[in-house]
Formats: sequence, C-alpha cells, structure tokens
Amino acid sequence: MNAMKKVDPNLAAMCDAHCRGDVDAVCKLLEAHPQLENMGPDNHNSWLHWAAEQGQIGAIEFWLDRGWDVNLNRPGYSQAEGSVTALHVAKDAVTTRYLLSRGALVNACHRDIGVPLHHAITRVVEPSQKGRRRPDGANMDQIRALLEAGADLTLMCRCGEKKGYTPLAWAMLLCRKTAEQVLREAGAPEKGRRPFGRRAKVKTLDLQRDFADIYSYLAERVRGFDVETHEGLGGPGPVKLIEIGYEYSQAGWVIAVFDTRPDAEPDGEWTRELDNESSLLQRPHWVEADEFNLEAPIAVIGLQGTTTTLAAGSELAPTLGDLLKAVVIKARADGMFTALAKANGCELGIEHFSGEYGWPEYEARGQENLA
Repeated sequence: MNAMKKVDPNLAAMCDAHCRGDVDAVCKLLEAHPQLENMGPDNHNSWLHWAAEQGQIGAIEFWLDRGWDVNLNRPGYSQAEGSVTALHVAKDAVTTRYLLSRGALVNACHRDIGVPLHHAITRVVEPSQKGRRRPDGANMDQIRALLEAGADLTLMCRCGEKKGYTPLAWAMLLCRKTAEQVLREAGAPEKGRRPFGRRAKVKTLDLQRDFADIYSYLAERVRGFDVETHEGLGGPGPVKLIEIGYEYSQAGWVIAVFDTRPDAEPDGEWTRELDNESSLLQRPHWVEADEFNLEAPIAVIGLQGTTTTLAAGSELAPTLGDLLKAVVIKARADGMFTALAKANGCELGIEHFSGEYGWPEYEARGQENLA
C-alpha cells in the first residue's frame, strides 16, 4: 500500500480563512507558513480557484494583487486540453463580474468541461427549483454577465455522456428552461464546434491489435505479482480478485489490479491504484477515436477481422469492455493464472472507470468469472 501523504496541520485554517473571506488571517498564515501558498486546498484547486468558488472577492483580490494570473489553470489540468480558470468555478454573478473586470477570459475553454458558461448553466437555479434551492446554485444574472462579456455560444464541451454540447444544447439536456430561453434570444446554436478547432484523427479502432497489446500487458502483470511483497490493494497475500479497469474518453488506459483483500468485491477500490502510472497500459488512440465519434461514425475491426461501423455518438464502453472480457477469458483458457497465488474463489472482473460497463453482473459473480 502506498503511504498516506502527510497533511499540513495549518491547511484547514487556511481553507477556513478563505471560506470566511478573512484576508488578514490568510496573510498571517502565509507569513508564518509560506509553504501554504503553493499547496492549495486540494490537488485540484489553487487558492484562487477556491476563493472564486467561495465567492470571496477580498481573497480573490488578495491573490491577484500578489501577482497571480487571473487565468491560472486548475492544478493537474493540461494546457493541451485547455484551461479551467477561476471564472469557470465562480460562485455567483458578483464574483463573475469581478473576475471579468480583472481580465478573466470569458471563453477560456477545456475540452471536457467547456467554457465558464457551461458551468454556470449547470448550477443555475430555475424558478421550478426554488422550493429545493441548491446551496451552491447560481441565478440567471451569472449567465447574463457571461453573455454580456462576449461568451462564445458555439464552443462545445464533452459533458453529459461524453457527447458534444454547446451551451444551448447543455441547457436543453439539463432542462434549464429559463437559461435555454435566454440563450435562444442571444442567438445560441444547438450545434457548434470543437474547442481549439481540432478534429481527432483516429477513425478506426483495431480491436485485434488492442487485444494483442492488452494480453501481453496482462501476462507481464501476472508474472510480476509477488504474494510476499505485494504493495497494492490488500497488501501481501493471495489474490482474491483480478480487476481490469479502463477509461477511454479523457485519458485512455487499462489497468490490471490484484486485490488481495479477503472480502474483495467490485466496489471501485481498484481506482486507488491509478496513482501508480507504471501500472497502466496507455491507450491514447481510444480517446481520439471517441472524440472523432462525437460527430462521425468510426470503423471497428473486430476480433475475427470483420469491420463494422459504430454510429456517431455511440458509447465505446461496451465495445471496449467486451474486448477486455475476451482478453481475460482467453488468458484463463491459456492457463495464464494457473501459477498465480490465488485465494479460494478468486474472481475476474471488468469495470469502466465511471461505471459505464461492468462484468460480470453482481448477482452472477462466482460463476463465469472464476479465475
């Protein structure tokens, strides 16, 4: 098991100061503990993003006056995929307008998350929702502020089942009727264009080639398992569950996880091993194929060599999940798991990162999937 990272004991106080908008407390904490500046509240936020999310103008002003870029990208996000700025997560219209006044880019765009307008539409509280107002809900003023600042209504994001959505299409999907009306009045189209104008190049999925690569990867992972020194899920001991996880829409990869917990089951705990990138088999062409499929059909070369067409907007999860299932069944038939140190009733399992595919059905465990 990986050791737990130590958390700075002053981090909670820094987060609390931002939530309260107590700039004096922020200053004192930084003077006493300068390392806090580069830590952020968590792995996916800077202090600027956190202040914007809390709607604390004073804290935002503090960081900008300190020299921080108002269009700073969210930690861990690649510039190649675009930017997620403080404007994306601004709590309300007041925060939005302040960030815009300080130079925030209204059309800062991330491939998967879209522009700030997409986020505002997600959070907006419609009249029909007032009886169950969300504590983090926004109002239409935030959307209007972004429109006034020149929000591009044609940029698509990959939100919602990973299809392409303009702001109007996103509002329609989420049933934000008032937002939809305002966007239509502003001339928003239902169909748009990709961020950065880039079109994915991969138009064909060759499952035969993927099968060979994944089979070899799995064989290497099995050979590398040591029952005495295993540091993964469950620690040293015999394997109770061999879980094959995968993702294809944002970062294509496959991972084989050897779960030694005596009560191991498909509970998603395998995702804890994703931090170890050396354990992953990268599949970047899956991402490009999925991107291309947003707008056009793709060809799929099956395991028997026949080519079929996958309609535009299809989900790749079943196709790739069945591929992985075929790999583990062939591996079992070939005796790949014979020498592996296994617990009684050791199982095989396939699971998509976001749960779009799973094998076997939970109720059918211990039958077709025994290792």
